[in-house]
Amino acid sequence: MICRHCNHKNDSNSKFCIYCGKPLDVENKSRGDKQSNYTNENRKNTTFLKVIVALSCIVVLLGIFVILKFTVFEDNEKDSTASIQNSLSNTDDKDTVTSDNNVISEENKESSKPVSKLYVSNTDCSSILHDSTSINYGSSKAIDGDFSTVWSEGVSGFGQGEWIRLDLDSEYTIKKIKIVNGLVNNKNGYYNNNRPESLTLSFSDGSSQTIHLEDNNMGYQIVDITPVKSDYVKFTIDSVYYGSKYNDTCIGDIEILGY
Repeated sequence: MICRHCNHKNDSNSKFCIYCGKPLDVENKSRGDKQSNYTNENRKNTTFLKVIVALSCIVVLLGIFVILKFTVFEDNEKDSTASIQNSLSNTDDKDTVTSDNNVISEENKESSKPVSKLYVSNTDCSSILHDSTSINYGSSKAIDGDFSTVWSEGVSGFGQGEWIRLDLDSEYTIKKIKIVNGLVNNKNGYYNNNRPESLTLSFSDGSSQTIHLEDNNMGYQIVDITPVKSDYVKFTIDSVYYGSKYNDTCIGDIEILGY
């Protein structure tokens, strides 16, 4: 305790100052006690605030953790869903590709089928040449395999619009035409008479196609056509390579190839 008269410090239990002998101020003691109590109270309050702050930080951290956890979980769930959808989509794509491959495979099988000469059961034509000789120029001469015999149309002019028709014994898929163009019994016969340059092919399904033939070719010419199902082929002369002596248009031989 501090003496308010001489300002010397005394024991807290002293009632009189040991230096000046005067009574010590009890009020100062109370004030000191109060100040001490106030300090202790502040310390308690500070400690309490620290605890509150610490708890608040913990709560905030827990909240952040929970938010992050659910966010990540949701993202993972979305990723998982997207992965499953992609997997299903890929499966569908594979099925589509497989289906397409099957179609392509069937088409390849169809296109890779070997072709062979189809049997012609009957022939017909628009006209037949009749000259001073006894030679038969009828339509059957175009399928006898003999190049020296021909079908020759018999109208005036160059033969455009005249036709020969070959009937098959059944309906087939026709893919190729094998043809000997012109009269090839000798060179003179070939160049003396007309040879077809282009022909229109007509089929029993009502469709038609045009083919073009080479000149200066006295052998078989094999022409690919768009495959078509038919039980006959009609060959109509569109244009010709002109002969140097005669206007008659001749075809030496025809084979129809398919399956």
